[in-house]
Amino acid sequence: MKLRYFWLICILSLLEIQAFAGTNNTAQHTISVNGHAKLNIPIDQVKLGVGVTVYGKSPQKIEEKGYQIGIKLKSIFKKYQINESSITASRTTLNSDNNYDDEGKVKTERYYFYLHYSVLINDIKLIDAFRKECIKAGAKQFDTLELLSRGRSDYEAKAKRMAYQNAKEKAQAIISGSGLKLGKPVSIDSRYSSDYATDNNDNEGLGAVSVTPIDRESLLQQKQFFIEEKINVVFSIE
Repeated sequence: MKLRYFWLICILSLLEIQAFAGTNNTAQHTISVNGHAKLNIPIDQVKLGVGVTVYGKSPQKIEEKGYQIGIKLKSIFKKYQINESSITASRTTLNSDNNYDDEGKVKTERYYFYLHYSVLINDIKLIDAFRKECIKAGAKQFDTLELLSRGRSDYEAKAKRMAYQNAKEKAQAIISGSGLKLGKPVSIDSRYSSDYATDNNDNEGLGAVSVTPIDRESLLQQKQFFIEEKINVVFSIE
């Protein structure tokens, strides 16, 4: 039996996988392996930013024009079944944008009015048509804020199971041919991870993922993103 453990430790050393003996009274022998799983998740909803900027010399006129565009946009929101509760943020700003000469005097006087909405799109198939109508109404800026997936917690649970199975298969492969038997897990260290930062605010049970602008748009076109589960399992060996 001692010879078998000797060869097992040699194999683990070569594979850079940790094996150690417990310090309890039964002198339990264990093996520590890492498991990994990657799972694609469909995108169901998208939180989209819609912005309008109007420039001019008359603050009253550009503000009036900006609000007129806002009325048109709200009509489009209603058409696409985006109700008030789905407009999570709106902001208006009126500022001056002046140029000055060498003496510090105003050379060119200009004002700008900025209007921004953050809306929740319930059907991602409608996003292209929605953007086109918003542009026609006067919107100029769009940014994808969040990608949402129904049942994300179920996908995460599945990824954890897959990662555990991956770790178990690795452990079984390592001790294969040694005459030893893989026992029950002694400890499981599960670290959920993703290539994209996760937003902690849950919207009606939807998992939310925030990514860089270029990644968001790319993922939106693919209609899916992925999560990764990394897990460390310590098994007993007999």
